Amino acid sequence: MHNGLKPDDEGVASRDVRLAMYAPEDGGVNDHCIVRADDGWHYFFIYREYEKAEQITTPPQENKIGHAFSEDLFRWRSCPPAVKARPGTWESNGVWAPHVVRKDAYWYMAYTGVDDNDVQRLAIVRSKDLHHWERFLDKWAVDGSDFEWFEAGTPCSTHYHCRDPYLLFHQGNCLMYYTAWARDDEPCIAAARSSDMVHWEDLGPVIRMFYDGDDLVSGWTPLESCCVFERQGLWYLVYQLRGIRYHISRDPLNWHDTTAHTFSTRMWLFRWADIERNIHIYKTKCFFGVLRFGLVKWEGEHMLPDHGINAAKIAEESKCRATVGRGGGG
Repeated sequence: MHNGLKPDDEGVASRDVRLAMYAPEDGGVNDHCIVRADDGWHYFFIYREYEKAEQITTPPQENKIGHAFSEDLFRWRSCPPAVKARPGTWESNGVWAPHVVRKDAYWYMAYTGVDDNDVQRLAIVRSKDLHHWERFLDKWAVDGSDFEWFEAGTPCSTHYHCRDPYLLFHQGNCLMYYTAWARDDEPCIAAARSSDMVHWEDLGPVIRMFYDGDDLVSGWTPLESCCVFERQGLWYLVYQLRGIRYHISRDPLNWHDTTAHTFSTRMWLFRWADIERNIHIYKTKCFFGVLRFGLVKWEGEHMLPDHGINAAKIAEESKCRATVGRGGGG
């Protein structure tokens, strides 16, 4: 655990975390999460490696889940990848969208595995130190095609939508929320439940988005990269759809018929870094994204962004200002 180093709470409290950032030296980040351990903050992300111009692929290869570490959120060091795609398996073509939680002696990471036919499934691995991850299941944890409500393709794509997991412990069980697509052409966020992190019970969609069948410009878009949390007796479901939106409910398994609120149209991939201090993470909109930090300002039950800097300039400035170093602080 990094020689027993402790998180630098005083350093975080005394500096404007909105100025902190991270990106790997030879690439960028996509879907991500951050967890605080005894030694500091661990950041996990889809790792998008830069490619030579003549080798650029569309979409880019996302075959690694990256890992970075910081004591204070400002100085970062890149660590070896946490998970890699495995040729010839159900996760041969990509590993995406990690989310990490702790239960007893283990840290558990949920992520998306993609096979050569672009079929997406949800997987679980575990670790005792956040550096060495064990595939303790024989295969994936959740495959949406097992469920009657699930639709494998969309009007504009034959690809699966079964990705972007988010883990939450509630009433003795672990809930896994994820991006999916329901029959009748309805993008949704669905959930599964487990008491042992091995066997998962389907709970179906917790929210669906209804589109006009003729509206192919604004419609047919998945609800991606969700985040779920409780505040003052209310449950918040945050997701990405042309920016960051959220819904509020009193039931952590039902946001049907609730109002969509816009948090930001410029930020992407909202996750909490420190909910008590209202610190969240997001990704710049640029193709090879950069980890950034923002603050949430509350007005009653509603979330407002408090970023303190010009959001329109973030994508231009982030890459050249990122503090990154291999094997030590940047």
